[in-house]
Amino acid sequence: MKLKLLIFICIIFSFLHIALAQDSTLDYRVYHKKINIAEELIFLKNDSIGGLLLFDSVFNKYDFVFADDCIEAFQLAILYKQNDLAMNFIKKAMDNGLRLEDLAMLNCGCPHDFYAEINKRVTIFDNFIKKNKNILEQYETKAFAKYVKKINRLLLQEIINRHIKEQIYKNYIPEMGIDITEYKKIYHRVSDENLAYIVSKFKKGEYIGEKNIGIIDKKLLKDLGIKYLNENGILDKDILKKYGIPYNIKVPITTYKDYFSASPLYIILFHNDKSFEMLAKYKDDAIKKGYLHPREYASLKLKYGSSSNYRINNVEMRLNSYYKKIANTEEINQMREEYLLPKYEVDLKKHEIAHKYCLKLSFGFFNGTR
Repeated sequence: MKLKLLIFICIIFSFLHIALAQDSTLDYRVYHKKINIAEELIFLKNDSIGGLLLFDSVFNKYDFVFADDCIEAFQLAILYKQNDLAMNFIKKAMDNGLRLEDLAMLNCGCPHDFYAEINKRVTIFDNFIKKNKNILEQYETKAFAKYVKKINRLLLQEIINRHIKEQIYKNYIPEMGIDITEYKKIYHRVSDENLAYIVSKFKKGEYIGEKNIGIIDKKLLKDLGIKYLNENGILDKDILKKYGIPYNIKVPITTYKDYFSASPLYIILFHNDKSFEMLAKYKDDAIKKGYLHPREYASLKLKYGSSSNYRINNVEMRLNSYYKKIANTEEINQMREEYLLPKYEVDLKKHEIAHKYCLKLSFGFFNGTR
C-alpha cells in the first residue's frame, strides 16, 4: 500500500514538473503572432468564429495572458453571440486580475475625436454579466485570491514608489519650496535613476511587467498592504507628508481609472528618451518570456537630433493614428511585423467596429500601446 502511494506521488510530481517546465518555456512571441492572426480572421476575413476559437486556443495554452486581450475577445464574443466563449474569456481575464467592477471603466473614448465619447460607457456585456452574476462573482473571488499570490509585492511596491517620486518632480509643486530650475534637474535625475533601476533588473533577467506586478487595482494594493491613493484619488497622506506636500494638493498620477490605459511602469519608460535604446539588448528575451509587451516597446522609440523629439515609431507605424484608410501600407506593415504587431488594416477595422458598436478594442496609452 505504501509502495503504491509512493509511486502515485512520484507520478503526480513528475506531471507537475513537466507542466511547470512547459509553462516556463512557452514563447510569448508565438502568443502575440497568434493573437494577430485571430484579429486578422475577425476583422479582415470576416471569420469571427475562427478568430474567437483561436483566441480561446491561445488563452488555454498560456497561464498568464494580457488582460486587455481577454477583454477584447470577451466583447467580440458577445457581439458575435458566442456566449460560451465569452464566459471563457471573462474567466481568463479574472484569472489575470480583472474584477467585474473594472468593466465599468471601459468607455468609447478615442483620441481621434479628442475623446468626445469618453463618458459613453461600453454596455454590450451588461446583460451577460447580469445573467451570470452569481457564477462570475464566485469565480472572481477564487481567481483573485490566486492572482494576488502571483504578484511580486516588493517589486510592485518599488515601481509604485518610483512612479510617485517621478510624478511629483515632473509636475512643479511650488508648495515644496524648491526653485523651478532645480526642480527640473531633480526630475531628470529621478527619471534616469528609474530607468537605470529597470535596466539593471532586465540585465539580470529579472524582468518587470504585467506578468509579475499586475495592473494597478485598489483591491490588489489593499490586499498586498501597499499605500498609494486614498478614496478621493489623492496620494495617501503619509506619502504627501514624506515629500512635504500639503494634503489638498493633487499630484497628477496614474489612478485606478487608468486600469486599461497606462501603468506606472510604462509611464516611467515613456518619460525617458533613452528607454527604447537602453532596453534593446534585453527586449527579445523579455518579450519571449511574457514580460514586455511588443507594442509598448515599439512605442518608446524617439527621433533624436532635433529640438522637438517625437515618437518616431508612433508616426511610422501609425500606432495611435490608425483612423483613416491609407493607400499603401506595405512598408508600415513590414515594420509592424518586425515588432510582432498586427497589420495597419486590422487596427483600422478594429477602430471602425469599436465606434460602430461602442466597444473598447484598443488599449494602453492613447489607445496605441496595447
